[in-house]
Amino acid sequence: MDSVNMHKKRLYDRLPVNGSVRLLTITEKQYASIEILLGPLMEPDESHETETLSIF
Repeated sequence: MDSVNMHKKRLYDRLPVNGSVRLLTITEKQYASIEILLGPLMEPDESHETETLSIF
């Protein structure tokens, strides 16, 4: 949790002026149990610009 708190503080110190940040903390065991479910391949929707930051 010390590492999580350190990264949380770093995020809090750099929050965007006009935006928001969602933080989800999971354990290695929870991450290991992630399942990827794929449906039939379809044509992609219109492209939307997004910005994602992942910290491990």
